[in-house]
Amino acid sequence: MHRNGGGQVANSASVQASVVVSGDSAVCGMAVVSDTTRLINGSVVNGGAKISGQSTISGSTVNGQAVVSDSVVTRSTLNGQATVSGSQVVNSTLNGQAVVTDATVTGSVLNGQASVISRSVKGAVLNN
Repeated sequence: MHRNGGGQVANSASVQASVVVSGDSAVCGMAVVSDTTRLINGSVVNGGAKISGQSTISGSTVNGQAVVSDSVVTRSTLNGQATVSGSQVVNSTLNGQAVVTDATVTGSVLNGQASVISRSVKGAVLNN
């Protein structure tokens, strides 16, 4: 149990004391969560995922080798090697090596090497 929020943290995971892991959230596998990240509303971070900066993961699942920094991810799923930086991702799924940088992605699916950089995307399916 993480002392800042009461969430579950696997012995194999690394979670800094400054991170909030709410009682209904969990960090599993070899995941690394640092800085002032907040995991809330039943979020789960798995595998070798890395979450850092002033990120908030809410009601979401982050799997594989996904990386999130200084972003808000809400009701979304990140798989594979997806990377989110300085962005907002809402009600979306990112698979493969999808990249979202300084952007807003809402109600969308990004597959493969699809990228959204410095723009907003809503209701899109991007494959690359």
